[in-house]
Amino acid sequence: MSANTWRVEDFITFLYNIAADADLVIDELEVASTKVKVDAVLKKYFPGIDYDYYECIQVIKNSKSVNIFNVSEIVTTLSKKFHFSGELKTEIISDLTDIVSSDELVTSGEHEVVNKIRALFKK
Repeated sequence: MSANTWRVEDFITFLYNIAADADLVIDELEVASTKVKVDAVLKKYFPGIDYDYYECIQVIKNSKSVNIFNVSEIVTTLSKKFHFSGELKTEIISDLTDIVSSDELVTSGEHEVVNKIRALFKK
């Protein structure tokens, strides 16, 4: 399985999860925040999706070559597939910033991941 077979909820979960994991530690608060924020975004922009965080995480984990090192490739490829509006992209970046700030210490890795996604969304 590759990222090309992902559903929109898998892609959005990946974005939020990769930001939460950029400091190599995902604590319970980050997981809870990720679940709530992804669910809210999906309800607002993709109503009707029955979201299951753990199912999406399993899809991501079962995908070949999906990791922190190929975020650019995944975001570029799937952004073309899903065509997010500017409003949705702005909301995602805002949420990612909130998630990486949730543990009160934003590492350079977290900052880098959010900035990379922001830059890729502008292309």
